[in-house]
Amino acid sequence: MAKNYIDNLSEEVRKGLKQKAEQGYCTGKPPYGYKKLDKKISIIDPETSPLMKRAFELYSQGDISLEKVIEKLYREGFKYKQEKHKMIRSQLERLLKNPFYYGVISFNNKIYHGVHEPLISKSLFDKTQIAFRKDNKPQYINDHNFAFAGMLNCAECGCTITAEIKKEKYIYYHCTGGKGKCSQKYQNVRQEELEKQFDEAIKKVSITEKQDKWIKETLKVSLEDEKNYTKERINSLTAQKSVIRDRIEKIYIDKIDGKITEEFWRSKHDQWTNELETINVVLNSFEKASIKFIEKGNEIIELCKVAYDVYFCETPEYKAKLLKEVLSNFLLMDGKVRYTYKEPFNLFVKGLNCIKDLPRRDSNLQHFG
Repeated sequence: MAKNYIDNLSEEVRKGLKQKAEQGYCTGKPPYGYKKLDKKISIIDPETSPLMKRAFELYSQGDISLEKVIEKLYREGFKYKQEKHKMIRSQLERLLKNPFYYGVISFNNKIYHGVHEPLISKSLFDKTQIAFRKDNKPQYINDHNFAFAGMLNCAECGCTITAEIKKEKYIYYHCTGGKGKCSQKYQNVRQEELEKQFDEAIKKVSITEKQDKWIKETLKVSLEDEKNYTKERINSLTAQKSVIRDRIEKIYIDKIDGKITEEFWRSKHDQWTNELETINVVLNSFEKASIKFIEKGNEIIELCKVAYDVYFCETPEYKAKLLKEVLSNFLLMDGKVRYTYKEPFNLFVKGLNCIKDLPRRDSNLQHFG
């Protein structure tokens, strides 16, 4: 529950960042090839941008790997950093997939028009994304809407698990084998078999009426703890605001009296003003997160109570949607599915079995202590 409270708090902070993205500004450090002009505006860096522009031009041709792009850039005299002349493959891939370079801001899977100058054209960026398909993406799009297609990856090579219809009626899943030789490419798994394995995964997060009652009682107690924590944080942040405001007022007087330079005053004024904006965002987040704390806890409990019954009766498409809410990191190996329970569902799987038959609440609390 504490983890979910922090998640809610983070969500409120992200809303402040979303407003910045909607205005067209970078929400963090700009990508390689750009630098900050001030706390908002990003400009093209004349020293590092030529490397990125050349990287896009090379990889977009579609007949060269990321590793060879890195080597070619190095041979042509491009240096990633003084202390590290070559970037690694994962770094280059991440940068080449960043739409910031053609003039937009990507935030929470949404695209906003950026106020910064584009480094490359949209058409060059699109050609680069098409080139990635040759490495680890399927070369075709199937007309059928398979429930678990695109959800799993091969545990052997990391490629996407795709699906196809065989014998005119059965749906089979297998590795695309996009990275070359992979034994899993030839191992087909029926959709019904995947559903059985996922059935067991969802069943493990279900809770009894006894557990439901115990958790809700504990949630009420934890809400009081959360309120105390929130009050302490709000008081601390409010005190910080007061200190920063005093600093801004005093340094302004020093500037008027000629004790400091205009440049030094501007630097400190911008720094402290930015800190004030951040504190205000966090304070607003605490106020909203307090309400969401108890709501989110009850939502999770209700989901665990009905998850298996709902899952058992629904279509494969709905099952896939529910699975993504509870699980992550889906892998397939030798016909067996591997996955990770998301928080806090992992706690229900690992911890709740130990309180099923305990006679009193003190014993229950001891197990979680």
